[in-house]
Amino acid sequence: VTPQEARYIYMNRTHPSAVETDRTNYAQINAMTENSVVMSLHTNEVFYQGMRHRIDWNDPEAKPVLSGNSTLVPPEVLTKFCGGKFVWNEEARTADISIGANHLQFTADDKNYTANGSRFTALEAPKMINGKLYVPLRETAIHADLYIYYNPCGVIALGEKTAIAPVMTDKLAVWAEDELDNVPYAPATAHHSETRRVIGYSK
Repeated sequence: VTPQEARYIYMNRTHPSAVETDRTNYAQINAMTENSVVMSLHTNEVFYQGMRHRIDWNDPEAKPVLSGNSTLVPPEVLTKFCGGKFVWNEEARTADISIGANHLQFTADDKNYTANGSRFTALEAPKMINGKLYVPLRETAIHADLYIYYNPCGVIALGEKTAIAPVMTDKLAVWAEDELDNVPYAPATAHHSETRRVIGYSK
């Protein structure tokens, strides 16, 4: 087609392009989850401020995990997306977490923890995964004045209650799950010379 024909076809199309659809969807989820982070179990990306973010570019395995009936999250979820501070003491195997005026301390493989000077017991103990301490999301949120939205399909939103509770619908959660599963990075594959197959002959 000529450039003029291409322009005419583009301007008179009846369906938005994939890029436009993505922009619309991202704008929608950003508006509906303002001041919060949306994540999914076993997915290494989150939605935050209208964009997808890798939780930790240095660790592709960093993602929320389920331990018993509790969700454990890598520290980056709290530091990069919730404005928290995370200090790890290798010798004592303890982590100090500060979010706003709230302070928590967890110890690896110990259900007992402290929050703002008081002692509590978590449903599941923090765990060391790939050299970093994953902390219980529920207990952290409770003592950090954050609200959690859980959905049966595995979508989790974390942030201010006024921003999440009225707008996080099941429909949005299902859409978020599909988006987070749609990884934009091509997986590693074998070289074509190792996968070539004869599929037909021609004269």
